[in-house]
Amino acid sequence: MKTYLECIPCFIRQTIDATRKVCDDPAVVEATLKKVLREISEFDLDRTPPEMAQKIHRLIKEETSIDDPYDELKSKSNIVAQKIATEQASVIAESEFPFATAVRFAIAGNIIDFGAKTTWDDELIHGSFAKAT
Repeated sequence: MKTYLECIPCFIRQTIDATRKVCDDPAVVEATLKKVLREISEFDLDRTPPEMAQKIHRLIKEETSIDDPYDELKSKSNIVAQKIATEQASVIAESEFPFATAVRFAIAGNIIDFGAKTTWDDELIHGSFAKAT
């Protein structure tokens, strides 16, 4: 997988969103964004988007001194995911094709991806799992 020009706006959005999650100082957000923009300008587009995301999050950590801007969101999502998994275990076990059902639930769980979507949306998350049944 390589990085496409269309990935760049997402990198910028991720930078702003993640930095604002842990810092309300506009000067820090701006300084972080400028460093990321410089990094993007030198990034080899034959590399993968996760490689750029890793660089972005290192810069955010350096600028804000926060290890993980998504820590609180991850905790919340893990609680919800565990609850959904517990609720759906019997659906999978009782399915005519349990493996296929489990795969559909695993795919539905990808909606909880905070690089692509940085805001919590209960309706979207539960809707994704409802479609998997």
